[in-house]
Amino acid sequence: MVGKKKELKILREGSSGSNEHLTAQWLTRTIAELRSELAELQQTSSASSKEFQQRSQMIEDISGLREDVKTLRLEVEALRSRQEKADKLIHELRNEAIQNSQDLRRSLKYKNQKLPKTIDYIEPEADHRMRHRKFIRQQLHELDVGQKSLFRHYNELRNQRLSERLQSIETEQKHAATKTFNLSRELGHQSTTMNKMHSSILELLEDVESIQNKMDKTLPELRREISKVEFNAAQITAQQHFTHEEGQNCAKALQALAVSVSSLQKDGDILRAVQHQTDRLQQDVERIKSAVSLHREVFHSRLEKVSGQFAAIFRFLALRQLGQHLLELHSTFSA
Repeated sequence: MVGKKKELKILREGSSGSNEHLTAQWLTRTIAELRSELAELQQTSSASSKEFQQRSQMIEDISGLREDVKTLRLEVEALRSRQEKADKLIHELRNEAIQNSQDLRRSLKYKNQKLPKTIDYIEPEADHRMRHRKFIRQQLHELDVGQKSLFRHYNELRNQRLSERLQSIETEQKHAATKTFNLSRELGHQSTTMNKMHSSILELLEDVESIQNKMDKTLPELRREISKVEFNAAQITAQQHFTHEEGQNCAKALQALAVSVSSLQKDGDILRAVQHQTDRLQQDVERIKSAVSLHREVFHSRLEKVSGQFAAIFRFLALRQLGQHLLELHSTFSA
């Protein structure tokens, strides 16, 4: 980014004519760099999207695990409630059996007190009832012990399953927390990169807008200078044609004078007149040469002034043709 700012500073400080090519190269290079950065940013965004989807799936899995834990807790509470009801029922049955046993004892005691002791047929019936009640108590005791053992075994299995499930959930939560932290850090880094990229794009847009405004301001001046050069070139071309015709006329006159001088060498007055005419013609030739030189200097000064600002554009103008005409004129006068 610092390198781009330095390049922009150099381009702004330089002349517009000499930096047009450098500006185009800089814009091409900057656009290529921006495209590569945008491609990298798209790849990073796609990777972030995949990680975000994984994170969402992980959050859904954690929510499902939490629901499973809630369900298991509800099942445990239901088992506890059923166990409490079973314990209550066993306690009621036990109390009822004890109460029945006590009532039976009181009844037997009362009957034994009223009946004669000589009656022996009642004792077998009482023993049978006592054995039956004892058998019932033993069955209730065995049922209570079996139920407690079964419930204890069931609780151990349930606790083991819950412990394993909770351990698995804790491990998955740790992995999820690690992935979430890494993803948050990656998202923070990507956010910083996006902010830098956004600022770079804004600066580039400002620079492009500045260059465009500068070009918009320069184009009318360039067009005016080109129009001036074309007008001056047309004037110089016309002047060259006129000078060329004058040179041809002077050459013809000199040839005629040379013939006249060779034929009239004996006549001094005619010779002086011819010499005078020759001097006049020579003055005209010198004046024409000075006019051509003046126009040439003016043309060259304007060309140097324009070419100093717009050297790249003047390559496409028809200066070669003007140079050829000047060379022909120079060769004509030299001959």
